[in-house]
Amino acid sequence: MYLKLLPLFFIVSFFSFFALSNEVIDIDDFGENPGNLGMKVYISESVKNDSVSNIPVVVALHGCSQTLKNLMEGSGWNELAEENGFIVLYPMQKFINNTSLCFNWFKNKDISKDKGESRSIKNMIDYVIKHYKIDQQKVFIYGLSAGAAMSVSMMANYPEMFQGGAIFAGAPHGIAKNGFQGMKVMVNVPNRTSEQWGQEIPNYNEKIDYPNLVVVHGEDDNVVNIKSSFELIKQWKYLKKVDNEDRIKEDNFSDNDLVQRISYTDSSDQECIIFYQLKGVGHEITVDEGEKNNQGGKTNMYAKDIGFYSTYFVVKDFGLLVE
Repeated sequence: MYLKLLPLFFIVSFFSFFALSNEVIDIDDFGENPGNLGMKVYISESVKNDSVSNIPVVVALHGCSQTLKNLMEGSGWNELAEENGFIVLYPMQKFINNTSLCFNWFKNKDISKDKGESRSIKNMIDYVIKHYKIDQQKVFIYGLSAGAAMSVSMMANYPEMFQGGAIFAGAPHGIAKNGFQGMKVMVNVPNRTSEQWGQEIPNYNEKIDYPNLVVVHGEDDNVVNIKSSFELIKQWKYLKKVDNEDRIKEDNFSDNDLVQRISYTDSSDQECIIFYQLKGVGHEITVDEGEKNNQGGKTNMYAKDIGFYSTYFVVKDFGLLVE
């Protein structure tokens, strides 16, 4: 889950954080921080009133070498937070932990429950819940690339914490346990059964209500093979007890012939897994620059305009849109 690098990018990335002080809040002391991560929070104006309660929160994890500014502008999370009344929590990787600024999704010590980066992110969420009037039934997580893989691990480790997650070019939990495996499986994705993937999840054999899952992946991704998303869906089918045939396939979704939406339902006939398969898209998110309600985001090195504002549809699938 490595995104492309540019010369001097890390220097620009480091100093760009300081230009965002008017947009996000730095939280230095959020509790135990075994993963040595940074924490930033965007509090929308619509939830700053003391009378507002039951506030949703979205945890947004960046990709490798991606600045916070780039993530916010490309995805449009802050604009959607303003329009729909939620908070965005941005965990941030540090250069000292990973020279490519990737979350360490391939290190067992960071993806295990209550260890390393996983524990740090959980403590950030606990901090937000404690200090703001959060609806604990409306906590969601989103990630791109390495951030996506880490998001899957967060849902695997703390299923009771999340209502749902959106995974852009991610991977199943447990696909890699060290750096060598991590580099290998991004291209050569192992093919396992749903049950085999399910057994990678802590307490997989207990009766647990796992979060709903939204998966987004471009067919032309040459960094993370799209097969990785196919295997992730297998893993979640096992956890959600979904039959292979319980799906609805929508081609030309939202009148866009580049987008196919496949949804799977649970035993209550509720959507629990959604997969957006995107034609002509590589290792990037998609946006739709414009002024309509379902348009937004901004084209950059990690975001491509195909007339499909993926973050908007994630918010819709999360049930956070205020109509």
